[in-house]
Amino acid sequence: MVLLPLIEGLLEFPIETNQCISPISQLLTALRYYATGSHLDSIADYMGMHSTTAVRIIPKVSRAIASLYSRFVKLPVTEDERSKAMRNFYDIARFPHVIGAIDCTHVKIVSPGGTDAEVFRNRKSYFSINVQGICDANMKFINVVARWPGSSHDATIFNMSNMPTYFEDNRFPNSILLGDSGYPCRNYLLTPLPNPRTEAE
Repeated sequence: MVLLPLIEGLLEFPIETNQCISPISQLLTALRYYATGSHLDSIADYMGMHSTTAVRIIPKVSRAIASLYSRFVKLPVTEDERSKAMRNFYDIARFPHVIGAIDCTHVKIVSPGGTDAEVFRNRKSYFSINVQGICDANMKFINVVARWPGSSHDATIFNMSNMPTYFEDNRFPNSILLGDSGYPCRNYLLTPLPNPRTEAE
C-alpha cells in the first residue's frame, strides 16, 4: 500500500492499548467511506468498531491525506518542469506549448441544508461540488480547486481561481492550457473552434 507509509505517523496513537485502532484499519475505514458513501454506522459495523470511533477516524484520515496535497499536486513552475510538460503533451498530439488540460467535474454530495442549499444543486438536479482540475499529459493532477457549489459555471471557477493571475503575471511564459467550450478562449487558455472546417482546425 503506497498511501499508508506516507500518513502512518499522523494516524498512530501515542500508546499501544487494546482500544487503539491501527493506522491500516483507520485508512481502510476512511477509504471504504469515500468509496461507498455508506452511513457511518454501516461502515463501523463492517470494520468492527463503534460508530463514534468511525466518526473520529474519517476526519483524521482525511486531514492526513490532505496534508500530502502540495507534495503531489504541483504546477510546473520551473523552466525545466514546463519544458518537460510541453514535450509530453507534444508527444501525444503534436500540439505545442501545452502544460495542462483543464476541466471541471461534479462530485455528488448530500444536501448541506440551510438557506443556501440550492446553490449546491447542479444543472443535472443533484447536489454537488463543482471541482476544477488541471492535469498533465500523464493524467496527473497539477492543480485542483474544490470549493465551489454545483451551480457554479466552469468559467466562473476558472476566473475566480489563481490561474488567470498566474498566466497574466507571466509565471508560465510561452505556456497554454487546453479547455473545453465551457471556458473562455484566451491567449493562455485554448478552447475548441466552434465550427472547424479544415483538418488542421
